[in-house]
Amino acid sequence: MKNIFSSSQEYKKTFNDGLIKLSQDESLGTFILAMANATFDEEIYSAIKTSLQDKFLHLKQKYIDCFSQGKKVNEIDEDLLVFLKMICVGFDKLQTTAFRYESGWELQFNHVRGFRPNRITQQQIDSLILNFSANGFNFNKPFLAKERLWEGEHRNSQLSLYYNKYPFAHYHTLLVPEREKQHPQFLQRTHHIMVWEFLESIGQNINGVGVGYNSRGAFSSVNHLHFQLFIRENALPVTSNNWRHSGGKDVYPAACHVFNSYKESAQYIEHLHKTNTAYNLLYFPGQVYCFPRKMQGSYEHADWTPGFSWYELAGGILTANQDSYQNLTAKDIEDEFNLLNLD
Repeated sequence: MKNIFSSSQEYKKTFNDGLIKLSQDESLGTFILAMANATFDEEIYSAIKTSLQDKFLHLKQKYIDCFSQGKKVNEIDEDLLVFLKMICVGFDKLQTTAFRYESGWELQFNHVRGFRPNRITQQQIDSLILNFSANGFNFNKPFLAKERLWEGEHRNSQLSLYYNKYPFAHYHTLLVPEREKQHPQFLQRTHHIMVWEFLESIGQNINGVGVGYNSRGAFSSVNHLHFQLFIRENALPVTSNNWRHSGGKDVYPAACHVFNSYKESAQYIEHLHKTNTAYNLLYFPGQVYCFPRKMQGSYEHADWTPGFSWYELAGGILTANQDSYQNLTAKDIEDEFNLLNLD
């Protein structure tokens, strides 16, 4: 089997080739995935825009015919709603993702991600653990098999890598350990160590690779254990040497603990479990940032954000609202941090 982690070039080529293949698939869900991933990256989008537009027009006419004739539409309701939103906007007005910086914060306007369903992110959560449900959305569903970029073993543990259907990071994939064992979204020490070691291993070949994690109650949207793999050329704001947690003078607006040992970080995560404290994690090879925070639903977040997950806690501020993207200030961002900080 080809080692897709042998270099940044090999990983990116495999990612892009797979995306081109998915853009030619007939299913609606796969088209949405290809569209969301392509519009995140202008270079990829320009390469497959014509193919995506042809598929968009084909699907649009298909559903017009079905609805006009009262025919049954065999699609997942969530996908159909997202596509109807795309039709309302129009293909040519679907915007590619944009970035700007505001007082050191990274702001991201992500148009297509704004169409995604809320899933469980709007629920009020009061516990870090919920039993896995085979009836709920999970990565063992047969229709997701074609969205799997890679599957293999790392130190005798199976790992699966899926495209993120609504990405907000470059080369954004979902890393699922031992998917067939049906682990809920609750981070056991063994899986923390597994991801730490896996990232150290591939980090020798892939510059800028990192992993994000959202606990239950910290805007994780799927109750099937998964992490979020990405590659960045520039550093996230939280890693700046200006912050006190990195030896600087400035106080980060969210609680942030940095560990260079998987043992010490595992102990801290277990403490958060014992106190039923929600948290987000940001892994880099040999390092992890831990962000304890209030449970979602225990405070009311601003309308311009879908809720702060690992990306926001790391200083990347995501919005699908064009006005908010243009006008957000550092104070707006820091006020939102204050809402989720523990008392």
